[in-house]
Amino acid sequence: MFFATLGELLHIPVKQTMLANMVPDHARSTYMAVFGLMTILGAVIAGLFIFLSNFLPTSVLTFAFLLMGVITIIIFSRLTGRNASERNGTTTSQISS
Repeated sequence: MFFATLGELLHIPVKQTMLANMVPDHARSTYMAVFGLMTILGAVIAGLFIFLSNFLPTSVLTFAFLLMGVITIIIFSRLTGRNASERNGTTTSQISS
C-alpha cells in the first residue's frame, strides 16, 4: 500500500497540472466535468472486463489491454506534442512545412 499511495501522490498532481495547462480558460469547467466522467467510464470498463473474463480466452483480453495501452500512448504523445508546440509558439502546420 505504501507504493500505491506514493504512486498516486506522484501521479495525480502531474495529471491535474497537465490538464490545467492544456485546457482553455473559458472551457475549464466543461473539461473537468468530462475528465470526471472518464474516471467513471474507466470503472465501468474495468467491471465489464471482469465480467467478460469468464467467457473470453485470456489471449483476447490480453490483446484488448494491449490495444487500449497503444491507443492511450498515441493519444498522450499527440496531446503532449501539441501542447509543447503551442508553448513554443508554433503550430503543427508550421512544423510539418
